[in-house]
Amino acid sequence: RPNSVWWRMNDMNDKDYYRQMLAWAEKNADITIVIPHWGTEYQYVPNSKQISWAKFFTECGADIIIGHHPHAVQPMMTVTADNGNTSICYYSLGNFISNQTTMKGNVGGMASLTIVKENGVTRVEDAVLIGTTVQAEKVNGVQTYEAMLLTDLTPELLKKNFKFKDNTVEEFWALFNMASTSYP
Repeated sequence: RPNSVWWRMNDMNDKDYYRQMLAWAEKNADITIVIPHWGTEYQYVPNSKQISWAKFFTECGADIIIGHHPHAVQPMMTVTADNGNTSICYYSLGNFISNQTTMKGNVGGMASLTIVKENGVTRVEDAVLIGTTVQAEKVNGVQTYEAMLLTDLTPELLKKNFKFKDNTVEEFWALFNMASTSYP
């Protein structure tokens, strides 16, 4: 290990530090996953800093990038660095479980992918972003929150949702589809 805090990365200012850490990971792992805390809260579009860092991480050997912090879904895409390296980047998964009061903060995403190793070569296959939401209900006067796939959301469940009972399933899907494809 390059230093005693090999398992974490501090702030996103020292590119030499990240370059060193990713070089070490490339030599010692079959696949390298970077999980940055980045982006502008409640924005569906990755900002220029996220885009720049995604290219940098990819250039340094990251295979998968799973971003978080914005509290809103942002797109998943393949990033190609100038040196030809590629990665799968989930710019932001949004919220998985939350007590957010807006649809923007209540629609999230889940990273789904397959990592395959054959003949000493490791690759990522079938990378997708799966829509999620939170069902908020009051049961015997107690508020409950349940993470669920967006595909499982029904009009009947929304009628029970004390936060979003006036919304439609189609509105949730429209928000997820718009957010998951928003790119500058």
